[in-house]
Amino acid sequence: VFVAKAELKKWPVFGRWMEHMGCIFLHREDPREAISVINEAARRVREEGMDAAIYPEGTRSRSHTIGEFQKGSFKLPQRAQCRFVPVMIDNSFAVFEADGQFHSNETVYLTFLPPVDLTKLSKEAEKSIHLDTKVKIQEAMDNITKESPQTLG
Repeated sequence: VFVAKAELKKWPVFGRWMEHMGCIFLHREDPREAISVINEAARRVREEGMDAAIYPEGTRSRSHTIGEFQKGSFKLPQRAQCRFVPVMIDNSFAVFEADGQFHSNETVYLTFLPPVDLTKLSKEAEKSIHLDTKVKIQEAMDNITKESPQTLG
């Protein structure tokens, strides 16, 4: 199950495809609805054994810079009481977002980091999980940049 901003539902073809996949759309300006959406996604994870995907920046990046992670994004695994796998995705913006043209010759970097088991964290560590996860993803991105500096300059 994907949790996505409601604006994506309006995209031709893509929005319909997301609906068909069972995506849950979130109106980000409505905190009450956000709680309901997170609870529904957590229920699907717990009771139906589904995997969930959520993007903690709340938007697509148009550069190699990581935006602020929304603390509420981590409510889903907290409520589902499950592990989550942080994933670093870099350079995807260069495929299309950089200039509006499709570039099939771009390399997109994807790194799966070790799973995080929220049930094993202290309450204090759980409160800062959004910050800790961002640091780990930034480190993975920095490692890619060191390995391929000419590609990601």
